[in-house]
Amino acid sequence: MQSNDQYRANAERIEAEYACYNAPQVAATLLEQLAVTRQPVLRDTQLTSKPVLQRKPFQERSARGRSMRQRLPAALDTLY
Repeated sequence: MQSNDQYRANAERIEAEYACYNAPQVAATLLEQLAVTRQPVLRDTQLTSKPVLQRKPFQERSARGRSMRQRLPAALDTLY
């Protein structure tokens, strides 16, 4: 079984990867394609394989852009 530190490190790594993508923009692009073609739209790997929007690393974000881990109540720390 992995230690809590490994879980935390993996969660922070995944969070940092997800923070690089602009999911609303990708979703809007897919919906626009659906509206135009009226056919099922398969997700293009070009839309999601490269970040659409680059964000600052989570350590540099403003207070409003804090990482999920920073926003969790202290009571949940025992779950990590």
